[in-house]
Amino acid sequence: MQENKEEYLKIAKEYLLNRHGDIVQIFEDDINETDDTFCFHYQSKKFFETLRFEDQFVGQGPLFILKRSKKIISYGSATGEMPGLIKIINQLNKERLIRVFYKDYDIWDGKYDLILIKLKMKWVLKK
Repeated sequence: MQENKEEYLKIAKEYLLNRHGDIVQIFEDDINETDDTFCFHYQSKKFFETLRFEDQFVGQGPLFILKRSKKIISYGSATGEMPGLIKIINQLNKERLIRVFYKDYDIWDGKYDLILIKLKMKWVLKK
């Protein structure tokens, strides 16, 4: 899946360029792939050059790209890769379940109010 990885790497680089300018670099040796996502980590280019603590960015977390939609999900440093991935998988599983009934549902769209109602059923046995 190397060609796929390159496509998502290009998307991540373009996103970071548009968001931060030409001052960041992705750790290309640390790109993680799951069934649904690619995960990227990045840091300042100056840090890559100097490896000095004072040249590091603070606050950025993992950058995920969903394979199906190419949607970018960026977390802060309070969310590590595993907690971020768990959040994403939970959202995707909810979306898959809802799509059984609403085929075009997009949980990332933000225009839905999802209300879950607990149903209680009584079973009555008649003689």
